[in-house]
Amino acid sequence: MDIGCGEDRYLHESLLDRLFSKQKRFKVGLDIFKPYLLIKRQFMPVVLCDIRRLPVKEKSFDTVLCIETIEHLKKDDALKLILDMEKIAIKRVIITTPIGFVPVSNHWTNINKYQQHLCGFEPNEFKNMAYQIVEIYHLPAISQMIIIKDLAT
Repeated sequence: MDIGCGEDRYLHESLLDRLFSKQKRFKVGLDIFKPYLLIKRQFMPVVLCDIRRLPVKEKSFDTVLCIETIEHLKKDDALKLILDMEKIAIKRVIITTPIGFVPVSNHWTNINKYQQHLCGFEPNEFKNMAYQIVEIYHLPAISQMIIIKDLAT
């Protein structure tokens, strides 16, 4: 399951391929911004929803993916989403997010009001929730982290 799937197909696929084998996967994307889903539905089934209230049963997907999404929620909502993802996932939760709070330019928020960043996280916050920091990488204007929590162990 891809929570906050947006319109991008290749970033999500390449991350999964890099972290796991290229086995066949059943994927469903969830997002609140309908124009993104109109694009994404060409590649996978999609659900229009507010991710603060996930319409998904517990233990229903092996892997729950949340790429560049939690920073778009208020901190309390982001922390609740993380707990909800852990309930939905059978094996693992994978999250990517900027390190710290990173403002977003008006260019993106003029296109999609949900693109506004409302919170930020530091690596130690995920370590305190038993997540493993798999990778930290630096882009020209931002540092990102990939975080995984294995639930099967």
